[in-house]
Amino acid sequence: MSERSDSSEALPLAALRLENVSFRYSGTRAAVIDLRSASFEPATINYLVGENGSGKSTLLKLLSGVLRPDSGRAIMDGGDIFRDRDLMNSRVGYLRQDYVTKGQTRTQDFLAYGAWMHGVAASETQRRAAELLAEIGLVDQRDTRVKKLSGGMQRRLGLSVELTHRPRLVLLDEPTSGLDVSARERFHRVVDTQVKDGATMIIASHEFSEMTKSACTIYHLAGGTLKTMAKSPAGASVDPEDFL
Repeated sequence: MSERSDSSEALPLAALRLENVSFRYSGTRAAVIDLRSASFEPATINYLVGENGSGKSTLLKLLSGVLRPDSGRAIMDGGDIFRDRDLMNSRVGYLRQDYVTKGQTRTQDFLAYGAWMHGVAASETQRRAAELLAEIGLVDQRDTRVKKLSGGMQRRLGLSVELTHRPRLVLLDEPTSGLDVSARERFHRVVDTQVKDGATMIIASHEFSEMTKSACTIYHLAGGTLKTMAKSPAGASVDPEDFL
């Protein structure tokens, strides 16, 4: 682990910059999120860590538009994604922690529909779906009805849906939960590919062992605030005691 800093230090030019973001649930007095500032560099892998209730999932929901902040800005590509829904919808992909889908739709058609919902041209949806099925290893299940996919396969399908429109900011909440070893390895390959293509990944996770796969930045949240951040090169050990 190297380049550890506290949240008061200046942060580099960002793909995403958060300024004075606060949020509290209706009927509560304490803020769930209270971030003075945070930045996420372009084309990087970023992990959010912290105990349950630290604000990781809530922050992802704010950045994806599921929740609206009480105050603050999230600056990306010169605009504020909190206020510009078109910018958010075109630039952001979000996979929630409890993703599951049911129905009779075949896997490739489901993915093609997800692409269309994300604004991909109708003439391109099947081609994009086929590309992503190959990338995540679900080609053999392209004609399987989605309700028959295993939980791990559904999680991979959900990730694919959120990549159909080639988002610049990808938000993943405990994405490897329920995946076997081979599926986790494939997940990390997909993440690396997205970063090489220029995407910024923000991943909420408790799996510290997975943070050794690639170079990343680790952000420690506690009580909805950013306590520390640390850059970690690929292959470096990550000690949970440094963050929890």
